[in-house]
Amino acid sequence: MEVFWHLLFFLLLLILLGEIIWSFLKSKVGKGKAGFDLENLSPYPVEQIKGRAKYRTNMGLRKLDQRNCITTTGEVYRLGDPTNRFEPLEVAARLAMEDLSIILENEAGQSYLAATASLFPVGWCAMDRIGYTIAQMHGPVPLWHKEIEFSVNKLVISQHRPKKIDSPMERSSYFIQVTKPDESLSSILFQPVGLGHRDVEPQPEDILLRRERQTFRRLPKSRAIVFGVKTSLTRLQALPLEELRNLVTEIKSWPDAVGKYKGRDHWGSAVFGWLKLREEPNQCR
Repeated sequence: MEVFWHLLFFLLLLILLGEIIWSFLKSKVGKGKAGFDLENLSPYPVEQIKGRAKYRTNMGLRKLDQRNCITTTGEVYRLGDPTNRFEPLEVAARLAMEDLSIILENEAGQSYLAATASLFPVGWCAMDRIGYTIAQMHGPVPLWHKEIEFSVNKLVISQHRPKKIDSPMERSSYFIQVTKPDESLSSILFQPVGLGHRDVEPQPEDILLRRERQTFRRLPKSRAIVFGVKTSLTRLQALPLEELRNLVTEIKSWPDAVGKYKGRDHWGSAVFGWLKLREEPNQCR
């Protein structure tokens, strides 16, 4: 009888161990979506404006939410085919439908822009910036060297620090963009000089919220960083009232140097005026 109970205990232990192993394996593989529909997949949602009353200078990095965002175009790319006119990085950018850049380390241990396939730059031109270190590229950005550069090097770039990116990470950023009346979409997206348009008197109908979802991935063999930027545009007048309030709260929290860099003195009164108009009673927008 004692042998029976020992065998029963051993059997139950094996079953319990099997359940634990099975649960672990399922967590690693992940769960497939039921009824996955490639043709009708929803676009990746943009991050909502939080409405922080205090300006943050950190990177705001978080683990990448790897929900799918796929649009079928019918284009076919054959890697290794000598008749293919596209470079591999361009193919990757077309498949991902976002700007992609490669960041490497030079002999001095400085991270630099080695290659890019970018259609929608803001304030920079690819041909001029190839070879620039990350510090050089962000030279004009207020508070970069004082408060941001260290965390970028520590958490994102360096291959040799203990906290390095081996799993994909993401962050979000946004700009206010003033457009010219009837400006084409290609012109709106391609802004190598910057988002100024100082010659245009800003009107609410000509103002865009330009959002960037930035992703960072470490390649396993070369240890290079793939930096991706997904650009989304939203008309100021299309923002829900609560998000418009949050946007104004954050804009007002910017330090003077940041506000000047982002053009607040140019478009600020138009944005604030639009919120005031939206909040007036009996306004149906």
